[in-house]
Amino acid sequence: MIEMTISEFEASIENNFGFLKTKYGFDRREIQNINDDPRDAYLLARFSRDDERIDIAWNEMAKSLSILIRLSNNELGRKERYVYFEPFVEFLSKDELLPIAPQLFPRMSMKAIESVMRQRNEAFRDGISSKMALLGEKLRQYLDIVRSSPIEIIREYEKWYEARTS
Repeated sequence: MIEMTISEFEASIENNFGFLKTKYGFDRREIQNINDDPRDAYLLARFSRDDERIDIAWNEMAKSLSILIRLSNNELGRKERYVYFEPFVEFLSKDELLPIAPQLFPRMSMKAIESVMRQRNEAFRDGISSKMALLGEKLRQYLDIVRSSPIEIIREYEKWYEARTS
């Protein structure tokens, strides 16, 4: 089992995502430990600037490390403004750059869920630190592209993502 304390998560966030503050001028809120339900507890680092937000979350039980970006484009609908970072990069790369760990989607079969969880356990077998570094580097490399993506691309991604989750 991988265990990460809040202070370890915070240090990893600073080391791997501190560029969001220095390069882009985002402010980071205090790390949140969302634990209303132990089965769905997660650690959350939130960076925000004006109307834009980047959430980095680690869910130990689900072995899920993810980034959700809220874009500041008012021409997009409320739902369209929220972009899951790694699936978006996967979409832009035409499935060449896969997420660090596979995603679970609604309505997946039990067999598919078991397969995803095996892959996630394998991905985080040696801990989360190296994966945080990889994700930080990926965000550093693609954030400008995500933020400047035309509305048409965002809407194509939304359709692509919706098709995967239904």
